[in-house]
Amino acid sequence: MIMWRLATNFILFQSCWWAAFFWQNDALPMMAALIVMMLALSDKRKQDILLLASLPIALLLETSAAQFALLQFEGAWIPWWLVLLWVSLLLTINHSLRFITRLPLWQCFVLCWVCAPFSYLGAARFDVLSTPLPWWQFYLVYGLLWASAFTVIIVINRLAGRVEDNT
Repeated sequence: MIMWRLATNFILFQSCWWAAFFWQNDALPMMAALIVMMLALSDKRKQDILLLASLPIALLLETSAAQFALLQFEGAWIPWWLVLLWVSLLLTINHSLRFITRLPLWQCFVLCWVCAPFSYLGAARFDVLSTPLPWWQFYLVYGLLWASAFTVIIVINRLAGRVEDNT
């Protein structure tokens, strides 16, 4: 893959993340435009679109976390900015996060468990979301849930790659 595509994918995702962080739902048009750009620049568009079918797994994770009060947002449901943030994250899996798809699943799981909760804790620190748990409990529990969901998404991506290779 050409390095500029990887860098562009990374920058577009980070732009989505920071837009969500600073502006939450006011960032939706910008995030949608960035996602369209991610898809337009993708050299694995078919696999990326197939991978978007795993979005319900991510949404189940977030709604379950909200239902069980691991995470708290303003409003009754998870916010739309979080939905679009997940879409943009899914669109990094075959590009700027491609390395994670090549790891054994247990390493993917551990990496996600270690890294993912930091984003949520950072967002909680700045009142973008909240959690009633002490940080270390949130880190352990939510990290485990997030890593489980993301590892399933990686498995789906591997299967989607096989489907694309056979068509």
